Amino acid sequence: MNDSVEKTLEYFRKISAVPRCSKNEKAIGDTMLHWAEKNSFSAHKDTTGNVFILVPASPGCEQAPVVVLQGHLDMVCEKRPDTAHDFSKDPVIVLQEGDWLKARGTTLGADNGIALALAMDLATDTAVRHPPLELLFTADEETGLNGARSLDRSALKGRILINLDSETEGEFIIGCAGGRDILLKIAQDKINIPDTNAYEFYQINVSGLSGGHSGMDIDKGRGNANKILASLAEPLFENEGLLLDISGGTAHNAIPRDAGCLAAVKKEKSEKVKHMLEKRCDDVKKVWTETEKKMTCCVKQVPGAGKPAIMQSDKAAAFFKMMNALPNGVYAMDKHMEGLVETSDNVAVLSTENNEVQVLISLRSSSPQQLDELTERIVTVSRQWGASPAVGEGYPPWEPQVESALLNKCVSLYQKTFGKTPVVKSIHAGLECGIIGSKFEGMEMISMGPDIENPHSPDEIMSVSSLKRLREYLAVLLGSLSRENGC
Repeated sequence: MNDSVEKTLEYFRKISAVPRCSKNEKAIGDTMLHWAEKNSFSAHKDTTGNVFILVPASPGCEQAPVVVLQGHLDMVCEKRPDTAHDFSKDPVIVLQEGDWLKARGTTLGADNGIALALAMDLATDTAVRHPPLELLFTADEETGLNGARSLDRSALKGRILINLDSETEGEFIIGCAGGRDILLKIAQDKINIPDTNAYEFYQINVSGLSGGHSGMDIDKGRGNANKILASLAEPLFENEGLLLDISGGTAHNAIPRDAGCLAAVKKEKSEKVKHMLEKRCDDVKKVWTETEKKMTCCVKQVPGAGKPAIMQSDKAAAFFKMMNALPNGVYAMDKHMEGLVETSDNVAVLSTENNEVQVLISLRSSSPQQLDELTERIVTVSRQWGASPAVGEGYPPWEPQVESALLNKCVSLYQKTFGKTPVVKSIHAGLECGIIGSKFEGMEMISMGPDIENPHSPDEIMSVSSLKRLREYLAVLLGSLSRENGC
C-alpha cells in the first residue's frame, strides 16, 4: 500500500486554486463533480450545493457496509490587512516550510479542504481496499452548518460515517457542542453634519490580534477586536461624538482580529478626546502585551468624511455601553470533562447593513439549558440598551457514544498501527455530526483529522507528517471495515 501523501497534497493544491468561501461554493462543487465524472463515479449536487459521490467497493468488497467519508466544501476566508487577495477569484497560494503548510497572507483552508483531498486520494488509490463509499461534501458549513441542515433524510445509505473535520491527529472526536447565532440590530440615525469645519474626524483601529477558531481557541485568552474597540471608544461618545462608520470581524466562527470606527468630534473637544483615546490605546496595549504581542491600536485624524453620521452621541454611547456589557468568551466549563469548555460566546462581527448597525454573536454549548441561559442574558442586555435581538434556530450538540462499536474498532486499530493509544474526547467546536446524527437513525460517527493550528485565521498551518499518519490510518481502517465481510 502506498502511504505517501503526495497525491493527497496534489489534490489539496488543486482544491486551493478554486474559490470556496462560504456561500460561494458553486465552483468547488462543480470541480468535485467533474472529478467524479472523470473517474466514472456516480455523483450529483442538491439544491443547497451539497455534493454526493458514490464510489464502488474494491473488487470482492461489495457486500461490506457502506462507509460515508464526510467533509465540507467551504472555508473561512480571512486575510491580513496588507494582503492583496480577492477570495472570489484568486487562488490560495499554498507554501511549505519544513513540515508545515501555510498560505500567503490568507487562511490556508485545510479546514476543510484536506477532507476533500483525502477522500479523493483514498477513493482512487487501487492499493487501498475499501467498502462501498459515499463521499458527502457539504455546503456552507462555516456560516451555520447549513448544508448539513438541508440534507434529505433519504440522502445517505451508509450508517458508518467518518467526519474528516478535526484538527489534531491521534485524537478521535465523539462529541461536540451545539450552538446558535444572535443578531443584534440597531437602527441608524443618518444625521447630516451641517458644518464639517466645526468637527475633527478620527479613525480608531484595533488590528493584528491572533484571532482563531471561536470554538477551539475561545479558552486561550485571546483578545476580541470588537470588544477592545468598544472599550476604547465608549468615552468618546460621552463627549458628544458622532459615529460615522463601524466594522469588525468577518465570520461568526472566527475570533475578530481587526475592528475600527470613524467618529466626528466638535473641535473644542477634539484635543481632549484625542489625548484620551491615545492614552486608552497605550493602556490597552499594556493589558494585552503578553497574549497579543502583534496588536496595534491606532488613533488617526482624517479629513472630513463628507457622509452622514449613523448614530448621534447619546445613541452611540448607549451602543458602546451595550458592547462592553455583552458577555464574550468562556461562560462555563464542563462539569464532567476537565479542561473542556461547556458554554461560550463570540462577539463576532460588527457591520452596517440595511440602514442598521448589526452585531453578530455566536454561542456554543454542550448543554441546551446553559445555551438558553446565555441566550437570555444576551437578549436582556441588548434590549436594555435599545437593540433588537434576532435569535437564530441553532444546531444540536453531538452526544458522545462511548460504547460505540466503531469507536472501539478505531481505537484498537490505532493502537495496532502506531503502538500508542489515541485520545478520545468531545470538543467545544461545532461539527456537522450533531445534525447528521439527528437525521439518520442508527448512524455511527467518529471525527478525525491532521494537525491544524490557528484555523480561521491567516496563521493557519497544517502538518504534513500528521497528514501522512492520518492517511495511513484511514487506509487501514477502510481495509478493516472491508475484511469484516470477507473482502
